[in-house]
Amino acid sequence: MIFEINPIYKSYVMSWEDYEDHIQNLIKKIEAAYFIPEIIVGIFQGGWIVGQSLLDYFPDARMVGCQVNYNDKIPSPLYFVTDERKGQFHSFVSDKKILIVDEVIDSGRTLSFFKEDILSLGSNQVKVASFYHFEHSKLFPDFSVRKLSDPLNIVFPWRFRRDIDTLIYNVLQETPITIEALARLLHTTFGYNFPLQTVELGVSRLNSQNALFREGGSVRKKM
Repeated sequence: MIFEINPIYKSYVMSWEDYEDHIQNLIKKIEAAYFIPEIIVGIFQGGWIVGQSLLDYFPDARMVGCQVNYNDKIPSPLYFVTDERKGQFHSFVSDKKILIVDEVIDSGRTLSFFKEDILSLGSNQVKVASFYHFEHSKLFPDFSVRKLSDPLNIVFPWRFRRDIDTLIYNVLQETPITIEALARLLHTTFGYNFPLQTVELGVSRLNSQNALFREGGSVRKKM
């Protein structure tokens, strides 16, 4: 399956080691603020993954996932309790300290939506954490690793294969190109050195999805 990634932007591929460094960075900032969340709310999918990692450091906290439901074009919040204790989010949110987590804050609309809703449910205090946030966001996090000023394609480790395949598909043309030339083109286009084996595996996956033509040692996009 091909997902949307803007080919005019540079890319940053996050390793699991980078991921752990980012988690440690957030934990230090949260602890320095003497903020102990009682509930961690992760925005699906990436925010929930980051939230699960943060939960390791706050073992007494509850873990909840959330997403926006757009039925009838009217947005409404959906909450899913994902820890072993289960229950309904609305039944234990009152007077609790809550940390909302997302991996990247772009416009900030989704986070603002959930922050306002959770405060309306009676939460005692709501703070926001993210790996990255853009300077144009309408909501800045209380805890963040880095502020971004320029657009950036971020390939997170939990969706590495999916996004690498999308980057490959975006640079392919109808003219045949070798795997080696494709790797060089990826580097020129996105500013990241992809190992040749990574490119080869991505091409194989796209070929199995019938998204490209493979002819000997060359590949080209299927239009």
